[in-house]
Order: sequence, then C-alpha cells, then structure tokens
Amino acid sequence: MKTNNATEELNQLILVVQQQNENDLRLLKEQFQLTYDSFKPVNILKSVFRNITTTPDIKDNMLSSAIGLSSGIMGKKLITGNSSSPVRNAIGTAVQFAVTNVVSKYTLGVSAIASHLFKSLFNKKKQQKL
Repeated sequence: MKTNNATEELNQLILVVQQQNENDLRLLKEQFQLTYDSFKPVNILKSVFRNITTTPDIKDNMLSSAIGLSSGIMGKKLITGNSSSPVRNAIGTAVQFAVTNVVSKYTLGVSAIASHLFKSLFNKKKQQKL
C-alpha cells in the first residue's frame, strides 16, 4: 500500500510542477511581449520624451536654451534687419551667438532684468497717461 501512496504523491508533485512550469512560461511570454513592445522605436521615443519632460533639470536646461536661442535670433534681426550685406550678416551672426550663450547661461538674471525693464516701461506709460 505504501507504494501506491508514494506513486500518488509523486503524481501530485508532477502535476504541481507542471502547473508551475505552465505558469512560469505564461509569465515569461508576457514579459517577452512587454520587452518587445518597449524596444519599438515609437515607444523608445515616447520613453525618452517622458523622461525629458519629467526631469526638472532637463526641463530647465531646455527652457534656458530656448530663451537664449530666441533672444539671439531677435538680436540678430535687430542688427541685420533685411540687409543683404555680408559684413552686416556676419556681425549679426556673431551677435546671435554671443547673446544666445550669455542668455542661456544666465537665464535667471536675464529674466529678472527683463521683467524689471518691462515693469518700469509699463509704469512709465501709465504715469504718462495720467
């Protein structure tokens, strides 16, 4: 009788191990599908963009760069206007480069100065109207 019980126990253990293997295989397939989907170029770009937008340092750097670049372009436009002179265009490009670098490095200081200038400019206009 002991051999019958031992055989039944062994069969039960085999069934448990088979079910465990089937469960592990299912989990492995699900993880493979998730990994496969995450390596698609669209999902990689989404992940990079999400990381960029959630990291405060990168957001600040991008904002500083954008402000610097736009300031540089405005400075170049102020100097060159619609001129086709190569000398004037070269000077405008140099000014754009310099303004872009300065503004992107010192964004907080430049923004404080700009806001002070705007406030004083608008306050003068209000005082002149009165």
